[in-house]
Amino acid sequence: MGFTRSGDEFIRFCFARYLDRSDAVSEIAELDPQASINYQRMSTLELERSCSPLTLERDQNYFLIPIRPGYALNLFDRQQSSQDLFGGNPDVLLRWSNVYYRRVTHHKMLRAPGRILWYVSGKRGEIICVSHLDQVEMATPKELFRRFEKYGTLEWEDLYKMCGGDVSKELMALRFSHTFPLTRAVPLTEVWKVFDEYGIGRSLQSPRKIPFDTFKKLFQIGYQEQS
Repeated sequence: MGFTRSGDEFIRFCFARYLDRSDAVSEIAELDPQASINYQRMSTLELERSCSPLTLERDQNYFLIPIRPGYALNLFDRQQSSQDLFGGNPDVLLRWSNVYYRRVTHHKMLRAPGRILWYVSGKRGEIICVSHLDQVEMATPKELFRRFEKYGTLEWEDLYKMCGGDVSKELMALRFSHTFPLTRAVPLTEVWKVFDEYGIGRSLQSPRKIPFDTFKKLFQIGYQEQS
């Protein structure tokens, strides 16, 4: 979960904003000089995850992934879960690592490591969370269920329906972690404005790979453009 030993204690830094690597290390040194040496030795990916939801510009993939409200409620949408009569499973909502199953589409584009902005479709119509994409696996439903049974919210019956009853048909599992809610959900109208600004076509029917600058802009809006 990103805790690092500092003397006799374990600490964790959370930066909900964009920083370059040198600024992130400098801020850590100001907050806890004793701990800073550990962070200086980390790779950029390790540093980003250890201080998540921190965003550091690095060579990785950036995605905006639409998800249905029902899946979001059970995986990470704590706000809607608290308002729902039955709510989501707290064991899943508080889990540090999770899995989202989907049909095999855009499999050549979806690659780890990466960052995900989750867009809840339907009436919600907002980007609400950011995660790290850790792994993309494609296999038969039985194999995926065997590997990831303790993750996600779907049961075998759900995967069976997803593959249309054809258990030889491959499905895709996206394993993600370090999921943090945005302090301000980004509505679709603002998503379109950012897409227009960066010359990106208006489509959110399926996962989108987006440039870093687009990810950074949406991320900053979601965290009130903190400096």
